[in-house]
Amino acid sequence: ALSRRGLTRIQHDFIDPQMQYIRSCNQGLWFNAGRILGMIVLSRAWPRSSIRLKEVVADTREMFDQIYARDGGSVEGPAYWRVTTSYGLLGLTALARHLKCDPADLVPAKIRNLPHYPPVVMSQARPGCALPIGDSRGDEVCPFSVAAMIDRLFPTAASARLVGYMSGVVPSKPKGRELHFEGLSDPGWSLIFGPDRLKV
Repeated sequence: ALSRRGLTRIQHDFIDPQMQYIRSCNQGLWFNAGRILGMIVLSRAWPRSSIRLKEVVADTREMFDQIYARDGGSVEGPAYWRVTTSYGLLGLTALARHLKCDPADLVPAKIRNLPHYPPVVMSQARPGCALPIGDSRGDEVCPFSVAAMIDRLFPTAASARLVGYMSGVVPSKPKGRELHFEGLSDPGWSLIFGPDRLKV
């Protein structure tokens, strides 16, 4: 099912000329995270499928380069920045572990600037949450788990400040509704702090 249905559909999106827009918006890294995890699983059962991982590595670098600006921000706004970063880093972590390399070797150097973006769009009225601009309705900009991922993968003084700040923030809910995407990045903990190998 994985090779015939799941990956076939995702691979199609990465080669279809009408779908090339995904390489420069949130969808590319979201889809790519599933593609990476699927390819890793498949390569264990079908070793020849690992040839496709070279294409995935090149696409991953290209999308991180096109989606993020030099300052670590994104033209899509804080809510898309949060989920794109969350899924992008989850896929990147899995890929780097599989290839036994440093995640920083797989992405452009400007990705080290990711921790500079959240403080720019955070509200002082609701600590840790975005100003209601663009796609954002005031939800968390960078949950602690995403900040921890950034700090673990690309440690800098800015990432340490961000994770330190977010560790003490308890986001408040906008009046009358739940926070969107709450808990979305929680699977990140298993990739960041979990063991390299699981006994099956």
